[in-house]
Amino acid sequence: MESAFPGARDSGMTTLVDAVTGPPPVGDPRLLGRRLEGRYEILRPIDRGGMATVYLALDHRLDREVAVKVMHATLAHDPAFVGRFRREAKAAASIRHRNVVAVTDAGEDRELVYLVMDLVRGRTLRTLLTERGPLPPGRALELTEAILAGLAAAHAGGLVHRDVKPENVLLGDDGTLAVADFGLARAVEASSLTTHAGLLVGTVAYVSPEQVAHGTADARSDVYAAGIVLFEMLTGRVPYDAATPVAVAYRHVHERVPAPSTLVGGIPSEVDDLVLAATAVDPAERFADATGFLAAVQRVRRTLPPARDTIVLPPTGRTVAPVDRGGTVAVRREPPSGGPATARRRRRRWPWVLAVLVLLSAGAGLGGWQLARDARTHIPALQDRSLSAVEDTLTAHHLTYQVAAGQHSDSVPTGEVITTMPAPGAAVKRHATVVIVPSSGVLMLTVPTLTGRTEAAAKAALASAGFPTPTIAGAYSDTVATGTVVAATPTAGTSVSHLTVPVLTLSLGPTPVAIPDESGQSLADARQTLTSLGLKPAVSQAYSTTVPAGTVISASPSGGTGHHGDTVKLVVSKGPQLVAVPGLTQYDGDQAATVLRQLGLVPKEDALFGIHGGAVVTQSPKAGSMVPPGTTVTFYTAY
Repeated sequence: MESAFPGARDSGMTTLVDAVTGPPPVGDPRLLGRRLEGRYEILRPIDRGGMATVYLALDHRLDREVAVKVMHATLAHDPAFVGRFRREAKAAASIRHRNVVAVTDAGEDRELVYLVMDLVRGRTLRTLLTERGPLPPGRALELTEAILAGLAAAHAGGLVHRDVKPENVLLGDDGTLAVADFGLARAVEASSLTTHAGLLVGTVAYVSPEQVAHGTADARSDVYAAGIVLFEMLTGRVPYDAATPVAVAYRHVHERVPAPSTLVGGIPSEVDDLVLAATAVDPAERFADATGFLAAVQRVRRTLPPARDTIVLPPTGRTVAPVDRGGTVAVRREPPSGGPATARRRRRRWPWVLAVLVLLSAGAGLGGWQLARDARTHIPALQDRSLSAVEDTLTAHHLTYQVAAGQHSDSVPTGEVITTMPAPGAAVKRHATVVIVPSSGVLMLTVPTLTGRTEAAAKAALASAGFPTPTIAGAYSDTVATGTVVAATPTAGTSVSHLTVPVLTLSLGPTPVAIPDESGQSLADARQTLTSLGLKPAVSQAYSTTVPAGTVISASPSGGTGHHGDTVKLVVSKGPQLVAVPGLTQYDGDQAATVLRQLGLVPKEDALFGIHGGAVVTQSPKAGSMVPPGTTVTFYTAY
């Protein structure tokens, strides 16, 4: 059977391939016979998934068969993925351990991005669980030891797997176990195509609460996933099931994994404790890494008794001691010794003895059945009942109870029963202890302070507090920077249900406003208009021979759209610029006319006695008067 470290199947991540049964997987026919970088000749496809296609290839340099994983074009064309892929492939190649599938090479050949791994012949743990169902605790712990040994090697090198699941655990035909796909989950996480490709970093059935709630993963996330895999090996199923992947992920965050013994009998409490410690919702309550989990598994495994199987031997006529002396052996007894007379006497007594034995057996059987029936009872249905009502019901069923720590529930009121362990309907001995799990009511969360934060910071604070993704609204603000939270509901510090969807109101910046053209308006009117619109007038003055004093000559901007707080520049007329009339009595008529013309004034000579050109004796307006340019100045001359 040929198997490899391949591409994703249903979950979009990785799975091992059993190429013996079923139709051959579909690959790119153009790749068959092609040599990647002149070295790896593609022979045939092994498997195809959501992330890559795996091919059987021949390494011409080392003359051996290998598995080559060729990434799909959507990922190969994404620079974020390719960059992270190179780094993670290099890190994965640094792990050398018998329980880790060896990555031997990685590269790019034109449009192709690929990974080269050792070829493993065997099957996946998923295939084993599908064929066998639940495994005995000893066997489950044996496989878990090997899984954790591989993870411990990765954790020691600072590498986190992020996608531990049965599909990524390879069981070789030679009895070895190896973990595959190190680092690829992190590379896919970097891809901008994650949503488009339908991939989830960490298959949802095994994803840790912190990966769901915060998108973070460390060695304790691998511990959690390995604990879920152990749970599945013991029970034949994963702990959480729901209609949608999102609902399953929600249960990882808000529920505790049940003890495997509540689903399958015969599982020691020490094994239950291993699973519960590895799958604690709070990462701080788990083993720090795979090394710690591995040590605990080894300790528990040493305390388990050897497996006891029933061995049926053929009738050989003699008693045979089985190899496992603790097992049950069915053998054929030899006939008793004695002569013919003894045999005849025994034959004559046999019918009576047989009758007595039948009667005694029947009586003993009925009595034993009655005692067994009377000594057992069933767990009653206690859901949605108050703790005060539970005691009477359990007493009537000859049971005692113990109240466990409460769990939050969105549907069961505070103080009422959510569930019991064992489950309702289970047959138990009288006076057994039933664990009651009461409701702590709806999980309430305290709203953090959000105003004044950026959108990203506010969302991070809400996610850290356990709230769902908030609704975003917008509002104009003259004082708060664009993109900053100006208001949030519920109010900071209040306690609300964890299902409450907060509303963040982000600043859209200052309020937009249409700017009017204030040219030709009086300064007072222009100021009042602009101020009422939230605009700031800035006034300057200039002389004008055409615009009356106190009137706006021009405005900038003179129209269009602005925002509250914007400045509008106003140029206000001071009227025409005045000229001081010079004294003219020091000039004669011609000189006075020249001086006035140079100042922009209009000279007018009035000669006394009718004789022009004499000395100026008087003038109007008088010297020093301020008059507009173009004003006529009359002066009088005489000899």
